[in-house]
Amino acid sequence: MAGGLRYNGRVTRLLPALLLFACQAEEPIDLTDAPTSGSRHRMPHVEFDIWTDYLSLEVGLSDECTFLEPLVENHSVRNPPVQVFWVMYQNEEDAVDGAIVEDTFWLGDRTANTDYPERDGLTAFGFKFPPPVQQSFLNIEEVSVSDDRRQVDGVLGSPIDARLRMVASDDAGECTITHTYCAMPCDAPDAALDHILIDLGGLLNTVQDVTFVEP
Repeated sequence: MAGGLRYNGRVTRLLPALLLFACQAEEPIDLTDAPTSGSRHRMPHVEFDIWTDYLSLEVGLSDECTFLEPLVENHSVRNPPVQVFWVMYQNEEDAVDGAIVEDTFWLGDRTANTDYPERDGLTAFGFKFPPPVQQSFLNIEEVSVSDDRRQVDGVLGSPIDARLRMVASDDAGECTITHTYCAMPCDAPDAALDHILIDLGGLLNTVQDVTFVEP
């Protein structure tokens, strides 16, 4: 019994240490000079033939029309400056990250479930930040930002296999973004893109086809 007590005591002492290590593993982001204004823009989204839920890709622009870096660290911003999350329509319990996403690109940045369009007669419940196991549908292999932060280039691996480009500009005092793509193998994204449609099938929802839908 004495030996058992010593074993339990050792575990009890280790647990607070492990919890302390877990809490200290990630340094907080310094928000001292964080922007307090900007504009949120949606990129070409990724939708699926068998689900109403879809993947929204979004970015933030500064007042000078340059791409902003996220102020947070979570599964939705694994590929800055792009934020990716599921917009959930079919099951309210799947909206595990809430109905509102705040303070992503600037202090006061806010997007809510009510900002997204009705789909198939359903309104959005909220959002889910895709964990690593779900990122196979949108395999972002590479993202680069130009020195002036006006252009973002990305490479999407299998199953989409494409290059994307976003270019921000100031149009009469309003920030706008153009979106172009090319299906690999290719060098320069030069075709306008509205969204990407993925057809799924089989018991494991394997990808059957990918369609690039132009405006």
